[in-house]
Amino acid sequence: MVEVCDNLQQHTSMIKQMICPDHPFGLGLRLSFAAVSELKNPQKLAEFKALLQAHDFYVFTMNAFPYGTFGEGVVKENVYLPDWASHKRVDYTIQTASILSQLMPSNLSFASISTLPGAYKATIKNSDEFAQVFSENLLSVIQFLIELKYQTGKVIALGLEPEPCCFLETMDEVVNFFHEFIVSQSAISSLAKQLKLSYVDAELNLRQHLGVCLDFCHAAVEFEDPDHCLSVLLNNGISIVKAQVSSGLCVNPNHADSVKQLMMFDEQRYLHQVIEKSANRLKRFSDISNALAYATIDKNREWRVHFHVPVYDSHIQSLATTQEFVIELLKKHQQTPFTQHFEIETYTWNVLPKNEHSSATLCQNIIKELDWCMSHFS
Repeated sequence: MVEVCDNLQQHTSMIKQMICPDHPFGLGLRLSFAAVSELKNPQKLAEFKALLQAHDFYVFTMNAFPYGTFGEGVVKENVYLPDWASHKRVDYTIQTASILSQLMPSNLSFASISTLPGAYKATIKNSDEFAQVFSENLLSVIQFLIELKYQTGKVIALGLEPEPCCFLETMDEVVNFFHEFIVSQSAISSLAKQLKLSYVDAELNLRQHLGVCLDFCHAAVEFEDPDHCLSVLLNNGISIVKAQVSSGLCVNPNHADSVKQLMMFDEQRYLHQVIEKSANRLKRFSDISNALAYATIDKNREWRVHFHVPVYDSHIQSLATTQEFVIELLKKHQQTPFTQHFEIETYTWNVLPKNEHSSATLCQNIIKELDWCMSHFS
């Protein structure tokens, strides 16, 4: 918690002064399991709440995807551990929700938590068995969130965050999983029995507390269509509890300069999945190095790369970004709002290749992203 508090006081307070000095500033907070456990201590929690109040911050959403440290050391596939087959993931998510309910201001009745979409696909031995355990563990968390609402009056929704090369990576996969395992008759009946609710009330509560965290970069890298992203979820009664404004890379793998530029992004901390589209077929690579080692020639190929780049950049040197996808979704939200929560999800500042952003401070770059996003809401 020391690092979290230091960042809030040194960096976030400065950003607030530039963005909204006279109004409360909403935070998307990421706390590791260790930090969440520390806040179970009433004194530590009181001290943290006092820090938030002193700086006029409030917490409206939390990121419970990474369980441990995220900004230091090699992360790669470890970011998906423990996965949703583990009770450690259940306990962490429940503890996060409990802390969030106490950090939420009294005038805020809805908050959100994002979480991983099950597991990293390559580690799953039996998909059907995993889906069953995953859904059972999810439903135990949803039961806790419903009970928490009845106790506190605060609604906290959990958002599964589809990501390339994970158990749930496309919107269609999310819909199929919901229909087969989450809003199935047996799942709803079980929840109704546990909570002593009618079948109809159990389903309404379930849909209120479980939905999707729509990460724009992830969806663009999957070559999703913006209209389909929204319609397939909302038409199936799956709420978008949070949207993460993020942008990835677009690469022509048949262009030598583009490949050379992409090599600069092949860093060793985070996982950067690559999806290739060729003749309406998708091929997936677990990381940039794996894609670079795949040598074929097809002039119709396109690569999209899960490397979160500043949302204000349409190009980084010779590489295009998926910024147009971001703009399109923000336009659609302006026309018909599809979520209550947005957060910017650029976490790669310390591993980005040197570029024009390098001469600015971290705070200046974040302010630039916030300004860019707000310009698309006006």
